[in-house]
Amino acid sequence: MALPQQNHYRLLDVPFTASRKDITTAYKKAMRQWHPDQFRGTDKALAEEQSRRINQAYSVLSDPRKRADYDRSIRVEAMQAEIMERYVPGSSGWNLDGSGPMPADAPRRPMTSAQKAEMRVSDRNAMRSLIISFAFLALAAILLLFFFAILENGIGAIF
Repeated sequence: MALPQQNHYRLLDVPFTASRKDITTAYKKAMRQWHPDQFRGTDKALAEEQSRRINQAYSVLSDPRKRADYDRSIRVEAMQAEIMERYVPGSSGWNLDGSGPMPADAPRRPMTSAQKAEMRVSDRNAMRSLIISFAFLALAAILLLFFFAILENGIGAIF
């Protein structure tokens, strides 16, 4: 499944549930940073390209009909990426413009203490489930061996 070329929500740094006012605010903030006439960096071509992308994202997300069409086209891929990013930071495969995977050495945000505690509980529960499953399988194998021994030799041969 190929990712779309550009994620407008990521580009404007707004959630999927953002209101029109939130989108407009994010658009204005992004344009203050990337507008070619106000860009403070040396690469004006980059600023022009980025401002073009920001304008395109705003035109899609600010129009309810275009936004609905856009949401239908990317919702599954983007939601999967957002979920993966929540549980495995840096793994979503979306760059700022949604053009491809992030490099392996991309900086990851540190986990909060609540996330660390949740991960410890989750790991403990997973290990407990694994041990219980193995114990049931071992018990089932032993019972099957015992049952086949009884069938083959009779009950007197066992005791």
